[in-house]
Amino acid sequence: MRSLVLLLLVHLADTGPAPGRVAKCSRTQDLMPTEWYEVYDFTPSALRDLDLKLNLQNGPTASPSLTISWSINIDSSIHNITGTWIELNIRSLLNPDPVRYRCDYQPPFSSPADYAGLEQLWFSFTSTDVNIEPAGFYKVDVYNLPSPPIDMGGKHSKAKEVQAPGCDNTQMRTQSVCSVLRDMDIYAVPEGEEIVVSFQPHSYYEIYDILLQRNAANLNRIKVQTDGKIWIEERLKYSGPCENLRISVRPSFKNCGVHCKWIWREIDCTSKCPILLCMMQQ
Repeated sequence: MRSLVLLLLVHLADTGPAPGRVAKCSRTQDLMPTEWYEVYDFTPSALRDLDLKLNLQNGPTASPSLTISWSINIDSSIHNITGTWIELNIRSLLNPDPVRYRCDYQPPFSSPADYAGLEQLWFSFTSTDVNIEPAGFYKVDVYNLPSPPIDMGGKHSKAKEVQAPGCDNTQMRTQSVCSVLRDMDIYAVPEGEEIVVSFQPHSYYEIYDILLQRNAANLNRIKVQTDGKIWIEERLKYSGPCENLRISVRPSFKNCGVHCKWIWREIDCTSKCPILLCMMQQ
């Protein structure tokens, strides 16, 4: 699927109006630009600047988006620009494939004399066709086309990265991965000198960190790989009285970092029911 976005030029000088320029950006399935298959005698200079912004709008139907902005140097090489290549790499729970855009300028660039008084030209567009996941990392690599040969420095790309907020953010809270975390049921009952912890894992998460505490002191801690399990039951040993015990579980995946939150439950030491019966009673 190809998506088309019109880019508007932003003028950075007040010395007079610059010639109008737009760029048409299309999402492409090509792994690299066609210019890589040719050798060019002349190539444009590198991007002057790059910015990446995560947009979080309010409202139940609003979707997060990414705004990518870059500037082009006004110099003698500007008429060599055939386009700009944008590659978006995502590190998140689902780890989707990179997303690529090709931007073509209309009309084509000509002599730098047409931009008297300007040092650079800014363009930007907002990508709305990428799913923004809680705690995901979004990195763009951007460079002008055609790029110099590898023995002359290669593509001269600039890169920027942003991280989306986690499930504690108001807008991200509506994501399905966050609702799974909120609705998680944890069952914990004492059996002798052990606490039996049971819960249903979700395919979103790779590891569950389980912590047994008395007040603020850690008594036992284990990490459990999901590995396709449909039910997790673990036993955590402890010594001393059962009073003031708390079980905490933190679902996590590779890139969530501090955004993976603990879920905790107080342990009822008076409960002596088998785990399945306790589940039916809760």
